[in-house]
Amino acid sequence: MDLFFWKKISARKLLKVLDAHQVWFSSRQKEGKRANLRDVNLREADLEGKDLRRADLSKAQLTKASLNMADLREADLIAANLSMADLQEADLREVNLSQADLSNADLNQANLIMANLSRANLNGVNLKEANLFRTYLKDADLRRADLRGADLSGTNLSGANLEDATLMDDQLITAVIDEYTILPDGSNG
Repeated sequence: MDLFFWKKISARKLLKVLDAHQVWFSSRQKEGKRANLRDVNLREADLEGKDLRRADLSKAQLTKASLNMADLREADLIAANLSMADLQEADLREVNLSQADLSNADLNQANLIMANLSRANLNGVNLKEANLFRTYLKDADLRRADLRGADLSGTNLSGANLEDATLMDDQLITAVIDEYTILPDGSNG
């Protein structure tokens, strides 16, 4: 897709939105304003370590963005484009990434407890040592994903495609798979 589909935002305006969001969150929604960055072009943005809890980033363009150690708990990232984004050690607990594009993103050691990644594109993603406890990955594309050391306890992988994914032998023991799940060797669960 071309970038003209996304709204543009200046660095100054983005800083104001982030500051107002911080006030909104810390005042328990009594002051400030929730960050609404829906459909915004944040390609290659530096959001490292930013507090974006409960922010609306649905359909945002975040390709190659730096979100290393960002706090995105309960944020709305439905259908966002996070391809090649740096999300190492990011806190993504209970985030909604349904239908998001995370292809070739780096989520090394990210916390995705109870996140919704249904129908997400995770082709080639780095999820080494990520916490995916009870994460919802129904119908997700995890081809070529690196899941070594990731906690997949209680993770719902129904209908997910794990073809050519890198896993340790016992990682799927406590995960939920079904006959539509495609395993790393190309067989069905």
